[in-house]
Amino acid sequence: TRAAVRRKCNVGRGELMAVFVGAYGRKGLAPSIEAVAGLSPAQKKRVKLVAVGGGDRAYFAKLAAGLGVRDRLVFVEHTRDVLPYYQAADLFVLPTFYEPFGLVILEAMSVGLPCLVSECAGASELIVDHKSGSLIADPCDSPAIARKLERLLDDDKYRAKLGAGARAVAESRSWDRVSEEYAAFLAPLLEDRS
Repeated sequence: TRAAVRRKCNVGRGELMAVFVGAYGRKGLAPSIEAVAGLSPAQKKRVKLVAVGGGDRAYFAKLAAGLGVRDRLVFVEHTRDVLPYYQAADLFVLPTFYEPFGLVILEAMSVGLPCLVSECAGASELIVDHKSGSLIADPCDSPAIARKLERLLDDDKYRAKLGAGARAVAESRSWDRVSEEYAAFLAPLLEDRS
């Protein structure tokens, strides 16, 4: 359940859970940690960054400690069952440096999470900035990421609006819909071969 996952991740009452899913290095855990460190003191106390995935934990723990936010970072072992973490979270963060598509983005959107995502991810094309998510132009610009994160943490209505927009987009990207689009795209190519 949502409450059990939040307890497991040490997310307290009044705290918001930002979930990060993927390979820590390439998917942007460092700028996520730096963004949390760049929040106002009050906001730092309100957020837990839960990193689900894999990578050099010692490196990222040291980075967080050096920035004074080690207590804001929770590591979760890589798991195929990510759904409970999406369901327990209040928002999704992925300032990836490179991502051909990023299924985790669509997964987070399908749960109705407001997503803070790098434009370097192919799936960012599904997001309309400030309507169905929040886009990060430069995944290395942690102060800009912090400002966007702070707005998500501060504004419950904004978070709800982005979450609802994200869910609507995800619903329009069902496997049936995507397969129909592929079939429509391929049909003229196959006709030319006959």
